[in-house]
Amino acid sequence: MTLATRLTAVAVVLSTTFSAAWAGENCVAVGEVHSAVARHGVDMAGLLRQTVESEVAKIDPAKTVGKRRAIVSVSLLQMGPSASNTSLDTCRVVATVRDANKGALLATLEGDAKMTHETKRELSTDLTMMRSAVQGFVTRLPEALTE
Repeated sequence: MTLATRLTAVAVVLSTTFSAAWAGENCVAVGEVHSAVARHGVDMAGLLRQTVESEVAKIDPAKTVGKRRAIVSVSLLQMGPSASNTSLDTCRVVATVRDANKGALLATLEGDAKMTHETKRELSTDLTMMRSAVQGFVTRLPEALTE
């Protein structure tokens, strides 16, 4: 298989994937998702993707009418005790927003969440913090799409 054939196949797969994501009125598709945070037996990147897709789907279509299509790539950078306060957990999510047609970087958005804990950490606490951090950047997405 030639390089051109491979690139064409990749382009078809990507366009099909993102077209499905844009099937509704939303003009934001979730692209790459990465987690620098590891939990034994837990797919943190998968949970992050589900959370981002769920929150992006909640964006009011009226806020994105006439705006460019974009791909959001997300990284979970931190989830754990704060460096300055061990009874305070911190979660940080960073997202890059790029134009779906041109690939140009439109914005870099961050979402942060903090939560106090008393004893041991639980996955439900991590998920609550993750959702709050994701909501923090998703609320600013429509503004990032302005041409």
